[in-house]
Amino acid sequence: MSAITPITVYAQRTTPGTFAANFDAFMLQFCNSTISEMNTAFGSMTLVSLSTTSATSNDIGTGDKTFTVEAGKSFLPGHALKIAQTSNVANWMHGEVVSYSGTTLVVKIRDTAGSGTITDWTITFAGVYVETDWKAVNAVNYTATPASTSTITMLSDLTGVIKQGMSLQYTYNGTTYYGMVGAITSNLLTVWGAPLDVLYDLTSLKYGGGTMRQVWVTVPSYYEDASDATLIANDLDSQFVWTMPTSYLVYFSVYSRVHDTGTHGQASVRINSQECNTTAGGETIAANTTWYPTVVNIDTTYYDVNFGEVVEVTSVKNGNGDALDLTVMMVFLTP
Repeated sequence: MSAITPITVYAQRTTPGTFAANFDAFMLQFCNSTISEMNTAFGSMTLVSLSTTSATSNDIGTGDKTFTVEAGKSFLPGHALKIAQTSNVANWMHGEVVSYSGTTLVVKIRDTAGSGTITDWTITFAGVYVETDWKAVNAVNYTATPASTSTITMLSDLTGVIKQGMSLQYTYNGTTYYGMVGAITSNLLTVWGAPLDVLYDLTSLKYGGGTMRQVWVTVPSYYEDASDATLIANDLDSQFVWTMPTSYLVYFSVYSRVHDTGTHGQASVRINSQECNTTAGGETIAANTTWYPTVVNIDTTYYDVNFGEVVEVTSVKNGNGDALDLTVMMVFLTP
């Protein structure tokens, strides 16, 4: 594509004696030359430069994928691309350009549909990539039957896109549950939040959607001198009222600067006066300055919190009642 000829005449207010003549000359050159050359340039920028094909063998799946394509395309980092099987458009991937040099195109795949190893691709421009809310994990990338109540076996390494601390949404036995990524390796995803069930296969697994909120409550001094289901009200003379949309308590962890010197005490969270831990009384605090997390000890019957409901911190006295300085960290997910 040839360059547009620069305009050589300018009208300047600093030279009022020649302003009118120069302005006329500027407009004449702009209309007769520049506009014509711009039309020619835009005409050459057809969609052909934003589409291509590839015979590179790639599996349907998320993460970085490399394709051998035609040179001279207008792909830039951040451009969104739809990559579909030419012979079956139901198999597709969607993501953004990581790099494009010569005939090598690298795309970070975010969303997929279908499955299989494909060698006939049609690649088309789809604008600038904007991440969707929940990103689906294709079923070929994990084992549907959970390995345990807190782990999913991964068949593909998705550590490049799924990160520790991200939100999770998973469905089994017709019900959708919420949690977060406790840890992830190339072959195992650890779930914190609503427990999985090894008797039911996952029918959906998504990540990265919604809004995560981390809330801290600290109860100073002797908080465990008696069993108390309303520490915020009784020890802090306050109230924690939820004023956000319906959300889910997917994780909490308790910490005591000094634990009970006798039989270990417990601490937990209640929503709308209901225990959120599957263990009565919550997590046992067995040592000083140590975090005791729920992992999947979340009671899904009561882990939802709705507008106007009260969240409380609880303690159970099992020993001498001399535990000091409790901290409770809660993570809420608004899907």
